[in-house]
Amino acid sequence: MKKIGFIIPWYAQDIPGGAEAALRGLVGHLAEAGVEVEVLCTRVREFTADWGKNHYPRGVRIVQGVPVRRFDVVARDRQAFDRV
Repeated sequence: MKKIGFIIPWYAQDIPGGAEAALRGLVGHLAEAGVEVEVLCTRVREFTADWGKNHYPRGVRIVQGVPVRRFDVVARDRQAFDRV
């Protein structure tokens, strides 16, 4: 069976959001069933955090038994983003 990758902007055990909680449950169940899964996300802390600030370490860490690969974000023009 091939590895399944899931992409989400932020991912952590303590993020309360609905999509985040649903994905944690899904990848957790798949991993427990023996499916090779990996989550790819940014290093941003959560939705309410500064989207231009890295919080988590870069690279791969295991979160609840699932590999999570985090990528850097760069500073952004928040006013221009909010206008769009």
